[in-house]
Amino acid sequence: MDELQSSVALANEKIKHYYNLKHQAPEDIKVGDKVWLDARNIKTERPVAKLSAKKIGPYKVLRKEGTHAFKLELPHTLRVHPVFHTSLVSLKKEDPYGRDPPQPPAEVTPDGEEEYEVEKILDSRKQRNQIQYLVHWKGYGPESNTWEPLEHLDTAMGAVRRFH
Repeated sequence: MDELQSSVALANEKIKHYYNLKHQAPEDIKVGDKVWLDARNIKTERPVAKLSAKKIGPYKVLRKEGTHAFKLELPHTLRVHPVFHTSLVSLKKEDPYGRDPPQPPAEVTPDGEEEYEVEKILDSRKQRNQIQYLVHWKGYGPESNTWEPLEHLDTAMGAVRRFH
């Protein structure tokens, strides 16, 4: 009889543990904080799921929805509903060693192509009768600057105009 009671008690503890994982209060996330989004439910163009990023973001929390959900400020290319359960978001913490954060993944356009955001045009040159621009990409360091022809910058014409 004691063995039966201890088995039931152990089973109840396990049930309680797994219930609490999904129903615990959010970890001090407030409106305006940056959070990482668990990407397990986000469709990507990767051939297999294990090649996809485990977490994406960080994204800004716009507001709290109910007791266990947050509305996030997502890029327009990420075509998913912006409200997520607290189990799918985690607070972005500063790196204790002062390392640079990982480089952000490219946004995926509606037709499935990757799109990086231009922060600033630094220089221009003429290469094989074609004008190219030295582009500083948003979220990347100077080592990632690249020379791009004008036709690759059709979504960044404002940056090209500011350069000239």
